[in-house]
Amino acid sequence: PGVGSAKFGRIIGDWTPNYDSRTSSVFGGTQLTHGRLTVDLSGRYARKQFDWPMIVSLRDAGYEPYLTPPTEVDDLRQEMVGARFTYEATPRWRHDITIGYDNSYYSYYYERARETTPADTFLIVYTSHAEKGSLAYNNSLELPSAGGITSTLTTGVDLYDLNVVSFYTGNATRNFGTIDGTVSAVRSPGANFGLFGQLQAGFRETVYLTAGVRGERNDNFGDDYGTAVSPRIGLSIVRGVGPVTIKPRVAY
Repeated sequence: PGVGSAKFGRIIGDWTPNYDSRTSSVFGGTQLTHGRLTVDLSGRYARKQFDWPMIVSLRDAGYEPYLTPPTEVDDLRQEMVGARFTYEATPRWRHDITIGYDNSYYSYYYERARETTPADTFLIVYTSHAEKGSLAYNNSLELPSAGGITSTLTTGVDLYDLNVVSFYTGNATRNFGTIDGTVSAVRSPGANFGLFGQLQAGFRETVYLTAGVRGERNDNFGDDYGTAVSPRIGLSIVRGVGPVTIKPRVAY
């Protein structure tokens, strides 16, 4: 369906003809609490099907590939499930574990040949699949305060494993079953592992210091790169001046 513009109550033309989009999704979540343990569960499935729109300005300018309407059909599907476990070991010590799985499928194909020229009789078919499993853990410990100083220590680890596979077929004569044509394939596996720690300290609710470091290893960094180290440090001051609260902050 096209989208028109109204002028004096009259539709005066399409905005993007030859376009259609359909979206459907379902999702849900629940939270369970038992004593010091809280569990959050969630899931989602979504699908979007859409066509490739006609670019009217290129058609009107006589640009050959757009003299006939596109025949491309796109299909995107995504699934996500996750679970988070929070445990209050003590009033000052909290643990969090998050587990997730993501699955994504995307494809597009020419429903029929474009035939913008006598030689334009072939089809294109593309499909890709990506799945990712992840695990993250962190804990936060409030240290005993002394001399007006309060501090919180956070440490954790997270990792994921990602695998992406895609296939592109050009010069095909069919878009289903055993597809002929010129095929290229891409396989991109990759894993990531990170460790981090951070200390946040405050003095009499006026001066706050944050210092932390994270180490990261990733398959896509290359064998010779090793571990990527990312430090952080920040200082902020909170001051009240009459009815105004001023919070200057500097960080690296």
